[in-house]
Amino acid sequence: MRVSRSGGVTLRKVFYTVPSRLIGHRLRVRLYDERLDLFIGGTHLMTLQRGRAHASGKHDQVVTKDPRKRACSSSSSPRATSADRS
Repeated sequence: MRVSRSGGVTLRKVFYTVPSRLIGHRLRVRLYDERLDLFIGGTHLMTLQRGRAHASGKHDQVVTKDPRKRACSSSSSPRATSADRS
């Protein structure tokens, strides 16, 4: 399946986001009960948690975070305190 311009793939009524660098690439997917394994050729790219479409037939989505990007939080960047300045 091919990664869409919006940065994801749809499988069984569930939209999965993938890193934007994969847009336009054709992926091979192995589907398991609890996860999806994504490959380009024989190279394993990532494993995603499997989502399920709603019983009503509505589509669902699974949003994944790129593990290379760090979340911004107060603990990720040190801040100067009054004790540091003296």
